[in-house]
Amino acid sequence: MDNDQQSLFENDDPGLSYAISLTQLSRAVSKHLRQPCQLSKLGEGSFHKVYRILRSHGPLMVVRVARPCMARDKMESEVATMKYLAGHNFPVPKIYAWDSGLNATGAEYMVMEKVPGHSADSLWDNLSLSDKKKIVTQVAQHLLAAFQLQFDQAGSLYLSHAAHTSNPYYVGPIVTSTFFQVEDGLLVYSDWHVADGIQKFRGPFSNTADWLSHSLRAEIFALKSTHDHEFDANAALANMDDAVIPLMKSPHMPFSFRFDDISLKNIMIDGTCQITGFIDLECTMIAPLWECATVPIWLLPEDDADGFTDRSFAEKEVLRNIFLSEISHSHDGQEWLDAYEMGRDFQKFSSALWMQDRFDWARLHPGVGCPNPNEYRFEIIS
Repeated sequence: MDNDQQSLFENDDPGLSYAISLTQLSRAVSKHLRQPCQLSKLGEGSFHKVYRILRSHGPLMVVRVARPCMARDKMESEVATMKYLAGHNFPVPKIYAWDSGLNATGAEYMVMEKVPGHSADSLWDNLSLSDKKKIVTQVAQHLLAAFQLQFDQAGSLYLSHAAHTSNPYYVGPIVTSTFFQVEDGLLVYSDWHVADGIQKFRGPFSNTADWLSHSLRAEIFALKSTHDHEFDANAALANMDDAVIPLMKSPHMPFSFRFDDISLKNIMIDGTCQITGFIDLECTMIAPLWECATVPIWLLPEDDADGFTDRSFAEKEVLRNIFLSEISHSHDGQEWLDAYEMGRDFQKFSSALWMQDRFDWARLHPGVGCPNPNEYRFEIIS
C-alpha cells in the first residue's frame, strides 16, 4: 500500500482538493474479493486514480477511484456501458464490484480486471507499419461492431433496477462535462440552483435536434441564472435559444455508442499486436449515428493529441485509408459510411458550440483554464 493512508486529489484551488482513505478502500476491496488485499498505486489522471490489487491468488485486478467531486451517475453509466459492451463481445475490462454511493473510502470506486498487455501509444513508435495496420484494422472492426448496437433514444446507458422490466439496461440522462465539475475552471456552477436547474437538460432525447441542442440550452440557462453584470455581457447569447434552436433540423434516426476517448493510450495490445481491451470508457454516450461514425482522432492529419510529433502525414493517410477500407469492405459498413458522410455538417455545428470547445479543451488540457472563444478555436476537419 502507499506509504500514506490517505490519497489526495489535488487542485489549484485548495477548496476543491479531496482526500480518500486508502485504508478504507483496501478494506472494501478485501471484503468484495473475500481475501486480504493490499493496494499499490499504478497511475492517475485528472479524474481517477488506479491501484493494483495485491493478493495471494486470483486474476490480476485493479481498483479505479473517481475524483469525489464527480456526479454519482457518471460511474453508474460507465459500469452499465462496460457490462453491455462486454455482453456483445466488445473487449473491455471485466467488472467485479463497484460502489457509487456514500462510503467510508470517501469516493466512488470500481474493482475490475487488469487488462493484459501494454497501451498502444507506449509501443507505437517502435512498431512496423504492418503491425500498425493490424491494430488499425482491429480498431475499425470493433468500432463498427459497437456501431451496430443501436437504441431509440440518446443519452447515457444505465443498469435497470426495476423488477418489472425484462431489459437490464435503459437509456437515461446524458453524462457530459456540462453537468458535473471538471477541471477547466469554467464549468463549475457554484450556485446550487443553477447546478440543479441544468439537470432538466440532460435528456434522454428522442430526436437528434434535442440531443444536439442540450449543451447550448444548459449554457443559456446558466447565463440567465447569473447576476446582472454577467447576464448583460451575454445577453445576445442568452436569447439565442429563441432564434436558433427552433431552426435546428436533423435526421430522426437510431442512436449508438459515441466513445469519448478512443486514443492509443486507451487501447491495450499484446506482443502480437492483438487488441486485448479498450479502457477508460467514462462519458461514453448514446448519440446520433453521425456522431458515432467517426475516424479516431489519432488518424487525422492535424492531430497530435497523443504526442507523436514525428508521425508522418503519409503514414497517417495510409492508416486512415486502412481504417476506412475495413469499414467499407464489411457487410455492415455501408450504414456507417452513410452516417460518416451525412454527419459532416452536423459535426461542424456541434463543434461550433462554445460548450463543445470546452469539452475538448478539458479532455486535452486537464487542469488548464480554457481560453474564451475570441482567443481560441478548434479547426474543423473537412
